[in-house]
Amino acid sequence: MEKGRSNTVKMDIPSYPTAEALVEAQAGRIFLHLEDKSFAEVGYLFGLDRYLKNENSMRSAITRAYNLVLDNPMKYDIAEDKAAFIHGLVAARGIAKKSPETLREEKEIEKLDISSLMLGARDLTAKLVRKKLEYLDRNPKALKEEKLKDLGWLAGVLFDKGQIIMGQATEHIAILSNVDAKMDPDEALAAILRMRDEIGKK
Repeated sequence: MEKGRSNTVKMDIPSYPTAEALVEAQAGRIFLHLEDKSFAEVGYLFGLDRYLKNENSMRSAITRAYNLVLDNPMKYDIAEDKAAFIHGLVAARGIAKKSPETLREEKEIEKLDISSLMLGARDLTAKLVRKKLEYLDRNPKALKEEKLKDLGWLAGVLFDKGQIIMGQATEHIAILSNVDAKMDPDEALAAILRMRDEIGKK
């Protein structure tokens, strides 16, 4: 006997032309039966084995009914708190089936994904900043249109982070170099570079 059929007696369900039609029509009832039965058991209960070849196909059909109800419980006359309760039970059963090794692996993968995302964003940001600075360096006209305070802020951030990487003290170079908003961009950059060199000698 197939494991999903144990202790499962088929319900008296109207005939439907396809499994999809059955799922659409019976989604609410299917969802409620997931409170105490597995996806495969509910598949047999609703007679999906008459339409589909194996348990995997039935689980997929039941999953569709499950998601339809979760997306809009009220459409199927199911209270949101009831839907949330069943959702919690289904999720807990899924976790209980996983081995400790599998759970640990999934946690590690999550950490790797987050770390990769953050490191990738950091590297891309650095690349774009470098391109922008190189462009300004090659185009005096574009440089004159840049706001002085923005260049000073960027120089300060980059200097501070560089100091941290090298294990040295950090101070905001834009402030130390006494950048004046009335300065010509070339003069301001020169002042910042002078202060950077002075701090670097300390």
